[in-house]
Amino acid sequence: MQTRLTEDSRCTVLLQAPSPQMALAADTVAQCLQISVPEALARLAEAPTRLAVNLPAGRARRLGTLLHLLGLRVAVVRGDAPSAEASHQFEVALQAIGPEGCTALATLIGAVAEGQGIVTMDLPTCAVIEGLDWPAVSMLRRRIKKVPGLRLLVSDPEQASYDLIPVGLPADPVSAGGLVRHLQRLGLARCALTGAVGANLDITMRRMVMARFPRSAVIALNHDFQRFDLILTGSPDLTRRELADFLSARTSLPHSAFAGSNSRAGLRIECGLTRADTLAFQADYAAIGIETRPRLVFTGEGRAA
Repeated sequence: MQTRLTEDSRCTVLLQAPSPQMALAADTVAQCLQISVPEALARLAEAPTRLAVNLPAGRARRLGTLLHLLGLRVAVVRGDAPSAEASHQFEVALQAIGPEGCTALATLIGAVAEGQGIVTMDLPTCAVIEGLDWPAVSMLRRRIKKVPGLRLLVSDPEQASYDLIPVGLPADPVSAGGLVRHLQRLGLARCALTGAVGANLDITMRRMVMARFPRSAVIALNHDFQRFDLILTGSPDLTRRELADFLSARTSLPHSAFAGSNSRAGLRIECGLTRADTLAFQADYAAIGIETRPRLVFTGEGRAA
């Protein structure tokens, strides 16, 4: 039976999962809670979390409604209601940044796997853990803050989309061929951005396909965890000087990066971009005559090289 909220009730506003719209909600949160926008962004970045506690019911409901309209997954509950946060399950990606991060990732995953047994993907620069409740996510986040070279990302699998990306050679080539045919029958297209053999699966479809084809050498990579570099492939309408002037102003690339006859190809000009930013940046570059190709990576580094 649901507890009825009265105007005298004190409530907690739960941000139950991360969302691409969180940045858009910062002004709303700041105004409703009478805090600064940077503080609002910091709270939103901690999702899943208690966004606000001990609010009057009316204010809590208004904040919850506004955030819901912005596309965030929120709940307004009476009191602290910790069980409401703990009931939802999340996926977490641990991404290494540089060699130091890779070493730290290997050590941390060994400890997590021993305690949880739920590591679902373990690559040199990224591991994805599923089935974590809110307290476990919070504990892992606190632990990550003390480890240099690691980034933690959180996703709600019930709202996520997945791409099936080949990794290495299949243990069973017949099964791999069967997977491709099965995906075609399901109407699941390939993805030019990631190289996926099947794109935009929801969590139910992902689990069904991975269970049916366990030896096909693919990973199901959550869109929320995908990161890309942009590689320069050409700029036929720009002189070398024009290209160098523009990219040195936009990125951290120095003019010297464009010295030599092969200066127009192979340079990484953006790195660690989200999926949405990759598509936007690639379109922006194309509009001014700079040709690029995206490269899927499992880490997010801080500058072009």
